[in-house]
Amino acid sequence: MRNAAVALWLACVVCAPHSAWARAEPADGTVFIRLIGSIRVLSGGDEDWQKKILLDLPHVEVGTGSGFIISAQGWVITNHHVISGGKLDRMIDGVKVEIAIDVERIEVVIPGAAAGFNTIPRRVTASLAASDPELDLAVLYISAPDLPYVPLGDSDAVAAGDPVSAMGYPFGSMLEIGKPSTSDTVPSVTISGGAISALRRNDNGEIRYLQTSAQLNPGNSGGPIVDQDGYAVAVAQLKLTGGSGVGFGVPINLVKGFLRRHGLDQSLTATLLELGSVLDAAGKGVRLRVPDGFQDLSPVRLRVEAPAADGSLALRIDRLATPWTLEQLETALQTGDALERFQASGSARRSSRADKGRRVVSGFVTGTEPATNRELSLMYSLVDLGREKVVARYVGSAEAVALNRSVLQASLTDLEVTPLLTDEVARASDASLQTIAASMPGSPPIATPSGWIVEAGMPTTCAGLTTPMAALSTSPAGDFTVSFRAAWWPNASIDVRRAARGCAPQAGTLGEASYAFRLPSWGSTYLAQGVFVAPPNGGLWQLEMIVPETKGNFVTALFDAWVNANGRQ
Repeated sequence: MRNAAVALWLACVVCAPHSAWARAEPADGTVFIRLIGSIRVLSGGDEDWQKKILLDLPHVEVGTGSGFIISAQGWVITNHHVISGGKLDRMIDGVKVEIAIDVERIEVVIPGAAAGFNTIPRRVTASLAASDPELDLAVLYISAPDLPYVPLGDSDAVAAGDPVSAMGYPFGSMLEIGKPSTSDTVPSVTISGGAISALRRNDNGEIRYLQTSAQLNPGNSGGPIVDQDGYAVAVAQLKLTGGSGVGFGVPINLVKGFLRRHGLDQSLTATLLELGSVLDAAGKGVRLRVPDGFQDLSPVRLRVEAPAADGSLALRIDRLATPWTLEQLETALQTGDALERFQASGSARRSSRADKGRRVVSGFVTGTEPATNRELSLMYSLVDLGREKVVARYVGSAEAVALNRSVLQASLTDLEVTPLLTDEVARASDASLQTIAASMPGSPPIATPSGWIVEAGMPTTCAGLTTPMAALSTSPAGDFTVSFRAAWWPNASIDVRRAARGCAPQAGTLGEASYAFRLPSWGSTYLAQGVFVAPPNGGLWQLEMIVPETKGNFVTALFDAWVNANGRQ
């Protein structure tokens, strides 16, 4: 009878050392963990020679729990307590006994339908790669091809009230405890929904536990807790006893730090980012902290383009002159390819605030790249500067954004912008001309309006023309809506009339070698007028003016003077 009581007690306790929880999608990446080893129950005195063996079970199942695969290469996260043995002192039928559990082998059981196993679960022996008893985390390695995995999210980006789901194997296979290790019985994955109840912090103010209302039972320990998008935000760890229904998980950002310390973060499907230096694009009126390795590569004053080293995502900032509201720009950002080749697939999680008297709309949305159907995510911040608006965003693979969401949020929150549209053209321009060197060796010098900012840029691309050898754009320092643009070809034998008709069917006011058209841009109408001219020292210039229709009369005379200074038709 005493042996039977011991076996029953083991069935209720050993299968789930603490208790916890799991995740929602993909279920295929949540695995069942089975421990094979020996159980010995002893009673008697304090010295080993005084103890009597009540039960000795070699090569049996000594415990079960949950875990989840974090990369297709076979790395598995679980709790330390799920895979560890040890000794316990307990009272059974009034007798003090010592229960020694020795773990000889760890098995990971992969759900069959997940990895193409024809719905038959696959049992794989795992090796222990790293463990941290204080954090209650462990990393296992299994060797199997093309494993389904649960992508990691960002626990610093969650808040109380956010919906989550817990996934795992509650109660494990407790009826198997003490049975031979050859048993193939595997319980089914269980999903329970709930929400983040609270973020429990330690004395240093760091998030140490995520508290959840999701239903947890013994055996969930080590499984993932995922957000509404299916990204793991915690590892199920324990729950309070007494029927409170309160459970806790290890925040996934502590898991990331654990992986990094053991050199295992490279196994993740995206790169972990940390905020680094300040990107101060003074001439662009933009300043913010960015992740390490992000550098602005754009030569254009109105744009920042800073990609991640691995190409998984990029920071982009555009400055626009527009009467549109931030909501109109937000819609344009999420639908079509005016700013991004992106189509939102769900509603944005967004907020609006005032920052130094300016309205800011921020948001996060998932979607796809229409041409490839590749899953993308956007984190954005739109700033209203009156006549001009700033559209800042991180865009990239959904997994890269989810993994680093709090870092990207912090970067965009740090954004500082200053207006560039400070002295709009409102009367006929009296600027003189100055001669500067063009950008490419061998191209002739060009006259430009004095005091205007010269930068990279191109006039309209016209059908039938090859790529020019040199190009530039120039604008008044306080009015980027007005621009003169130039491109140069060394070949002067180009048919200028045909080239002009390749730009637009309508001739401009400067003869058959000229063209003109109107174009809408962010709620305004612009006038474009261009002409092909041959400079005295050879080659061919395409000279073009693009200006808001309301400002055309103010710069037309200066444009004519610019054309005359740079060549003949």
